[in-house]
Amino acid sequence: MWLVLAIALLLTSIIPVRIAIALHQTPVPQAIFVLRDAVERMTFARQGGEGDDFGGEKGAGRIK
Repeated sequence: MWLVLAIALLLTSIIPVRIAIALHQTPVPQAIFVLRDAVERMTFARQGGEGDDFGGEKGAGRIK
C-alpha cells in the first residue's frame, strides 16, 4: 500500500517540476519577424504579439 502511494506521489511530483524547468529554459522572443506583407501578421507583430490572432490567450506573447 505505502509503496503504491509513494510511487504515485513521485510520478505526480515529477510532471510539475519538469514543466517549471521547461518554462524557465524557454527563450523569450525579443522581436517578431514578418515575412511578406500579410496585414494580419504585421498588425499582430506591431501589437507585440497580443490578442487571439493565433489562438493564444490575451497578452501571451507580450514582450516584457
